[in-house]
Amino acid sequence: MVHYFFKNLAIFIKAGIIFLFTIIIAKVASLTIDKNVKIITQKTKEKLSTSEITRLKLIQKLIIAAIYFIGTALALYQFPEVAKIGATMFASVAIVGLVFGIAAQPILGNMLAGIMIAFTRSIRLGDFIQVNGQIGEVEEITLIHTRIKTKENKRLIIPNKILAENKIFNFSVVDLNHPVEIFISIDRKIDLGKFKKDLKELLFKEGLIKSKKTIFINIENLSQETVTLKLLTLAKDYKEAKNLESNLKEKIFKEFKEKIIELRSEK
Repeated sequence: MVHYFFKNLAIFIKAGIIFLFTIIIAKVASLTIDKNVKIITQKTKEKLSTSEITRLKLIQKLIIAAIYFIGTALALYQFPEVAKIGATMFASVAIVGLVFGIAAQPILGNMLAGIMIAFTRSIRLGDFIQVNGQIGEVEEITLIHTRIKTKENKRLIIPNKILAENKIFNFSVVDLNHPVEIFISIDRKIDLGKFKKDLKELLFKEGLIKSKKTIFINIENLSQETVTLKLLTLAKDYKEAKNLESNLKEKIFKEFKEKIIELRSEK
């Protein structure tokens, strides 16, 4: 092995130089893309949307991957043994391609799904989505997988093919129509009209609702001893809805804890 290395030292140096230039070109390409994005943003004075950022990052990764593939191939082709094998393999490239395609079907499927996700804008960086019962924020979209941060602050890695083949609920694509529902059970002896009025005034005063017209309080259920009210308001996305729900419950409980029998988010 040592003898082979010194015998072909010139070839190793040449291959090393090619691979070094490949790394430099890939780095320059990555920095150039980032720089051009900043220039475009400064000239237009507009921030890129999350969908545009997602597509640019994917294109950037595709370009870098292509540079490394070509550079590695050129470096290896400097060795006579590899060149001879390559000349033979070109004759059966169709068969090799077919075998590779079958063997790498899961990987290729994930790559195609990643490209489809980026260009169809079905999900974007920062979106809150639900897939296979899991809810979380999209942190990263790669060619192979998508990383999601769950409500428990865990990282869920999902192959892109699974995202493409399953139903996805994207809570971030809605506009001011994500419902926030809270159910409040109180004693029937309490003045219902006054309680609803005081509740609306409190939430408006605390800045939790912009207008008393944007919150609805209706009777959900009646029993001999209790009245269950359904408080409904709207948020622009899933993240804001969860924060608003938590703030509403905290403020309602703090102010009306002596009157409330039960306070919950779901029926």
